[in-house]
Amino acid sequence: MGKLIAQFHERWKVAAPLLAKPGTRDGAEGVKLARICFAELPRMIDGRSLGAEDPNLITFILVVLFHIRKAGPQLRWVETQLARHLADLATVLPGARPHAAVWAMLREAVIAGTMTDHLSLQITRVLVDASSRLLGRLHVKTIELLICGVCNFETGPAAVAAQEVMFAEMLADLDALGSFDERHAGVRMNLAMFYNYHGMPERAGQVARALLDDPWMLNEAKRYRGMAFQFYREWAESCHAQGRLEEAEQGYRDAHAATIEEIEKGLGGRGHTIDALVRLEAVLREMHKDAEADQVAAEREDWIRDDLKGVGEIEDAILPE
Repeated sequence: MGKLIAQFHERWKVAAPLLAKPGTRDGAEGVKLARICFAELPRMIDGRSLGAEDPNLITFILVVLFHIRKAGPQLRWVETQLARHLADLATVLPGARPHAAVWAMLREAVIAGTMTDHLSLQITRVLVDASSRLLGRLHVKTIELLICGVCNFETGPAAVAAQEVMFAEMLADLDALGSFDERHAGVRMNLAMFYNYHGMPERAGQVARALLDDPWMLNEAKRYRGMAFQFYREWAESCHAQGRLEEAEQGYRDAHAATIEEIEKGLGGRGHTIDALVRLEAVLREMHKDAEADQVAAEREDWIRDDLKGVGEIEDAILPE
């Protein structure tokens, strides 16, 4: 997944739950993050700036809409505005026109209230099938599409069990290749995320620690954007869910440090930085370390302010109408 698309997805994952808290500092920061995303949208969907078309673009837009829906019905106006903006941009950006019909379809479905997780899953399955035929079943892009779609859009005990089987089969196929690369790290990373998301923090922690405790695998994971951060984050989240707050604090600090390392390497990571700081502040508040939490909150505000300036936005403006 291209860095631009990844950062768009990362920021929305943080912004959506913050936007669901209007009238608070968190709500204001959610608005700012959403405005950064809107400002970057033209460049993200314009094929001339992305170069070769990324097959994950459509699915990750669907996942962004999923996160907005998940945050609550009060954000339906944000989902509608984003879908409209995508479709409108696709009519004026030459590089986006190949997908113009897709964005128009999504806009109409969102406005009509028929854009469901089930429909998103069906669209992703079509994309996975096309990617598998064009790139191969174990190509990193095919794996990303499959995990992203299935693990976001299918819920319920039977679906969760089937997804766990999918991860096991995928890891067995990759292990049979006799090497460790981005695909291995990515599948393990997503497996830890999967366990945390479905309320299995002990298993999430085991998967995350298995990589973090292996110096060679951790060094390999650091070569790819977001992976080291995500393993630390999932470890911290598993500790947090189990009430192990001191370990969670250290995990989120390690996750934050991993994002700084990524930024210094030019890999991106700014959305992840804010994510780590949001979670670190929450843990510090629970531990009654309010002075440290205030420092973390101030650092987060500085990052958001800097990102707003980077896209030419005024700090106290509102979301586009």
